[in-house]
This record gives sequence, structure tokens and C-alpha cells, in this order.
Amino acid sequence: MLDHPEEEQAAADESVGSKVNAIIEAAEEAAKELRDRANLEAIEVLRQAEQHAAARIEELTREAAQAKTEADQYARDMTEAADSYGTQHRRTVEEEARRLLADAEAKAKE
Repeated sequence: MLDHPEEEQAAADESVGSKVNAIIEAAEEAAKELRDRANLEAIEVLRQAEQHAAARIEELTREAAQAKTEADQYARDMTEAADSYGTQHRRTVEEEARRLLADAEAKAKE
């Protein structure tokens, strides 16, 4: 072994170099796996966010439609109540007018 120290050193350097290369390759592979996993997780997070947003949009749309339906019904009820009140008030006024007219005619005949 001592006969060829330069050859031994070259072999040792080559061994160290190949080990360093193996470490670098392993680190690059690990980094690639981490990057791939992070990309997959990001895709999943986006998919879940899109699903949540779609569900929320559907829920809000449904609530808005329900509120509109209720508002329309309330408006119909109020219109009906106003019409009913108007009709009843008109009848009362007409009855009062007939009564006053009858009283006036009766007094005129006296």
C-alpha cells in the first residue's frame, strides 16, 4: 500500500467524490419528492377551497331565493290587506253616504 500512495489517494478521492455525488443525488431526489408532495397538497387545498366556495355560493343563492320568495309573499299579503282595508273603508263611507242621503231626503220631506 505504501508503494503507491498517489494511487491510493486517487482511489480515496474517487470514493469520496462518488459518496458526495450520491449524497447530492439523494438530496435532489428528496427535494423533488418534497416539491411533488407540496404541489399535490396545494392542488388538494385548491380543490377543497373551490368546493367550499361552490357550496357557499349555492347556499347564499338558495337563501337569497328564499328571502325573495318571502318578500314577494309579504308584498302580496300587504297588497291584499291594503285592498281589503280600502274595500271595507269604501263600503263604510258608502253606507254613511247613503245614511246621510236618506236622512237628508227624510228631512226634506218633512
